[in-house]
Amino acid sequence: MASGVASMTVDDAATEMKVVVDNGGGGVAGGGVGESAVVARSRRAMVAEERIARDEWDLEAWQSLVADAQTRKFSSDDPPAPDYERFLKQFPTAARLWKIYAEHSRKELVKGVTGEEALHEGKARVRDIFDRGTRFCPTSVELWRSYTDFTRHYIGRPEAAALYEQALTSSGLDLSAHVIWTDYRDFLASAQDLDDAAKRQMVRKIYERMMRMPINNLDAIWREYEEFENLGGNRDLARGKLQENNGRYVASRAEARARKTRRENLSSNALAVPPGTSARDDEQARQWKKFLAAERSNPHTLDQKDLGDRVTHAFECALAVLYRYPDAWCEAARYQLDLGRVENAVSLLHRGIEALPASELLTFEIASLEESRKNKETARAFFEQLINTNPSALAYIQFMRFLRRCDSVEASRKMFTRARKDIRNVSYHVYVAAALMEFQLNREPKVARNIFELGLKTFPESIQFALEYIDFLWNNNEDSYLRVIFERVLSRLPAVPETTLVWNRFVQYEQTFGDATSFEATLRRCKDAMGDGYARSWTDVCLDRYRFRDLLPMALDETHGPAVTERRSGATSSLTNVGRSSKNSRSKESDRDRDRQTDVSTAPRGAPSMQLGDLFIRLFNTVPLSGPPTDVNFVLNLLHMTPTAFQYCPAFRDGGGSSGGAPSGASGGGPGTNTATGSKRKRNEGSVSHTTSEPGADIFKTRQAQRQQGKFR
Repeated sequence: MASGVASMTVDDAATEMKVVVDNGGGGVAGGGVGESAVVARSRRAMVAEERIARDEWDLEAWQSLVADAQTRKFSSDDPPAPDYERFLKQFPTAARLWKIYAEHSRKELVKGVTGEEALHEGKARVRDIFDRGTRFCPTSVELWRSYTDFTRHYIGRPEAAALYEQALTSSGLDLSAHVIWTDYRDFLASAQDLDDAAKRQMVRKIYERMMRMPINNLDAIWREYEEFENLGGNRDLARGKLQENNGRYVASRAEARARKTRRENLSSNALAVPPGTSARDDEQARQWKKFLAAERSNPHTLDQKDLGDRVTHAFECALAVLYRYPDAWCEAARYQLDLGRVENAVSLLHRGIEALPASELLTFEIASLEESRKNKETARAFFEQLINTNPSALAYIQFMRFLRRCDSVEASRKMFTRARKDIRNVSYHVYVAAALMEFQLNREPKVARNIFELGLKTFPESIQFALEYIDFLWNNNEDSYLRVIFERVLSRLPAVPETTLVWNRFVQYEQTFGDATSFEATLRRCKDAMGDGYARSWTDVCLDRYRFRDLLPMALDETHGPAVTERRSGATSSLTNVGRSSKNSRSKESDRDRDRQTDVSTAPRGAPSMQLGDLFIRLFNTVPLSGPPTDVNFVLNLLHMTPTAFQYCPAFRDGGGSSGGAPSGASGGGPGTNTATGSKRKRNEGSVSHTTSEPGADIFKTRQAQRQQGKFR
């Protein structure tokens, strides 16, 4: 690492270096047009600048830069304000730096400003710093306290009283807010224009409000409150007030202690950086999200309003650190919507867009919210802003859908035309989305097919687009034209492992629409074209060729060939699962294929995996097709009691006994298949013998037994 900035000495900071700054033709005082000013900068600042130029998130360099700024005067040739502003633009939620900046400016105001106009301008500058700081850091107690102190001394009591209320509204629930509460109490007690009775009444109200706040130092505040009431001269009133507020004090103290424990691993002064900047920052983000989840769980059984206020404050505290996390803004806004505080949600999303103007998630959220409020032009403006800031395929697709809903079909088509011209930022997804919109929403299959044809010319080597087009034609029963597309696509695609996906789809096409001769011919072409990239055993091909849904031509226990190995390890057939990607592929288009894969990471060793479609087949085969309607609770209970997708699990053995059993058909090739081997194994294990051929009947019997034993509700 270049120059150890953190270990620099005072002598290093005092070492000056000459920097020539061009004034852009304006010159400096006493200089001519185009002249340059010679500005002295410390060595520490220069090193920090170099490091920031290399890495804009070098926190140590930024901190060194503002440390140097604190040593300079606002009236010097190199004023500190630009460095403060740069830092706060990068880290706008750094409350401590806002406080340092404002107090530095206030110090200059006290010492060096003369004249009424200059004094007024100086006060306005300090207030502007405080106003901007409290907008970005609404829960910072130390920033609010510094602001109220400045207002009391330089602005006036009425403004200070209003500012105290604003500070307590924003940060009064913070654990450290006891200092602002007591400051406000003392401020009211020192009023010169009120009699003692009026002052006592205002101070009592502050004490009563404090008793409801989960803040630090409540024990000391309670003792002061007791003394305050007992010195009032009315013992009955004092006794009644103390009894009234004692329960609130005890509950708030317990809540404060519990919250302090939950916040032990949190840093409120951590600088807000994007996700993935460092492991330490990512861990801090996880801790804040864990804290938010704990607060939302209502551990102190508060009423809805108090809980909403607590969680809202917790989100504000978290956003000071998670300022660059779009999901944090999204969750905070959604919570406000759940509370019915729509304006608060809108405000949060606007702040989130300000923090992350290129965020697709936040733009879509605010646009959707504005659309639901009938503010369609506002929503449209957000989409336009995103397209100008961060044009992407997803942004164009969502904008097209928005225009289709809120404007017209023609407006949506014009946006598609606009997207096509943005070649650098548009992928094949835009063409697929536009085509499906025409087919599904506009009922224009011819237009949809024309868009697919246009996309095929634009992305001739895109395997994923080819699969999308093939699926479209297949689902619309255009089998004759589908063969033409297969030939066109396969003649253009490169000989890479992912091309096997299209070949497998072609083989499945021949299996479905062709005859035995065409199937064999296509399979040979596939092997010749892919060579070593097509390594499948003939048994595997036969299993896929002759199966139907979960009905297999042989039980998996009848062989230990490659097909069985693949199925037991969680892999599935390439013919019955179109679009699978090679594990070795680094193509950006492989994401779509990985999404299609079934998650079998939790499957026990030796258990046959099952696809989602097969899972639903198994489920609905248990529901009788005749007779009275099936109770929906039976279906829901069946889902609940069949974990890991009908794989081997304890729930299927003897009504929830020891593990090792299997569902009906699992030991064979599918539901309703009872091989001799499987039946013999079940008899040896002492399990209930499953002899019925009706899929799911054995499961239903197991459920009935569990209900009778009280194991299943």
